[in-house]
Amino acid sequence: MSANKKGEAATASTSTQQQKSMAENEGQKDYEVGYKRPPAATQFKKGSSGNPKGSKKKEEVDDIRVVMEDVLSELIKVREGDKQRVVSREEAIMRAELKNALNGDPRAIEALFKRAQKCRLFTKAKSQSLIVITEEKGDDGKILRMLAAVQEALRKAAEGLNAARRNNTPSSKRL
Repeated sequence: MSANKKGEAATASTSTQQQKSMAENEGQKDYEVGYKRPPAATQFKKGSSGNPKGSKKKEEVDDIRVVMEDVLSELIKVREGDKQRVVSREEAIMRAELKNALNGDPRAIEALFKRAQKCRLFTKAKSQSLIVITEEKGDDGKILRMLAAVQEALRKAAEGLNAARRNNTPSSKRL
């Protein structure tokens, strides 16, 4: 070894000896203060935690629907042209979805129709005849009954043609 290295080693050994002697003076013969070995006075005492209060307890959610309802009902500001309106988040989402659907976004259109269908906005319309037939006596009653019979025959023929078109059967083959 060179003289410098011998001197450094001697200095290091004297510093460790000094630490040992300091520890002996404090009544801790086997404990050496150093890397990952803090002084005993600053260590946590046995039986006590480093965080006595602990972390805050998280709220337990029984039903996620309650949380979603709270989040979606919060009011936010929405800009419409030059004006600002305060609406719920749910309404803002629906308006954005409608805007995207009107711009031609196919996903937004599908989502909008699904939402409308879930809300039962689309119901099958019942076909009703606009003609109300009252029982008339005499010639007028006969004429009205004949008109109703002709209209009923035309309606059935139209339904038959529509059914044939759906089945791709030409109407001439059916007859």
